[in-house]
Amino acid sequence: MIKCARVSSSIENFREKIDKRYGLKSYSFFVDFYKPTIFFGLYHWVDYLVFFSHQGRKTVFFCGGDITNLSKRSRLLKWLVRKTNVRYVCENDSEWYILHNIGIQAETLPQSFVNPDEFPVSYKHSNEPKIFATYHKGREKEYGYYLYPWVDWFCDLTEEEFNRKIKEYQGCIRLNKIDGFSESLVKSIFVGQYQWSEIPYEGMSHTCSVYQWYEDLKNKKEPNPLSEKYRAILELNKHYLLYG
Repeated sequence: MIKCARVSSSIENFREKIDKRYGLKSYSFFVDFYKPTIFFGLYHWVDYLVFFSHQGRKTVFFCGGDITNLSKRSRLLKWLVRKTNVRYVCENDSEWYILHNIGIQAETLPQSFVNPDEFPVSYKHSNEPKIFATYHKGREKEYGYYLYPWVDWFCDLTEEEFNRKIKEYQGCIRLNKIDGFSESLVKSIFVGQYQWSEIPYEGMSHTCSVYQWYEDLKNKKEPNPLSEKYRAILELNKHYLLYG
């Protein structure tokens, strides 16, 4: 079983959630040098230095942007990553194919850093569904911010505000072509809403147009049954990540 977790500073905002979700000891280089460790994110040279130096069993959980970074880095670094004896884990087919093209064989295990018990089903049908999405400033094109002006786009809300506001909605869209398993999708699933995702996930709309999905959503009178299914899937994936 994995004993320690090292979280990249590039996803520092998720550190507290990761600690609570997985219950692992926070990694200390000199103390945990030989212990089975999971590395959440390989984004920059410090991440790689600690990763290559660690002498215990290693698991790498790629988070999205780190895969894009790796695909653009030197052949030497890619070769070193390929040759290191390590278990690699990603979250979807989009990430898997990029890693595969680099020569890295990864398992696909979507994860959730949030506690599903904090998001009970709250879906309420509407003949005029409200849809939300999230984006980061300066990366509007990547998130498709300009494509659907009738969508409510969230950026600078606190997490408490976000969690409260999304309960008023019927659906969530995610338009990124390269992405981890978005927390906005996860929370939307948990509260019983419906999703459209550019990256395929089991049960989520993907092949139809966003406009067709929106029209169909007007007839969705009951909460999305995916809510219960994904609660079970994500708990099972958490177990496989730690014990696999």
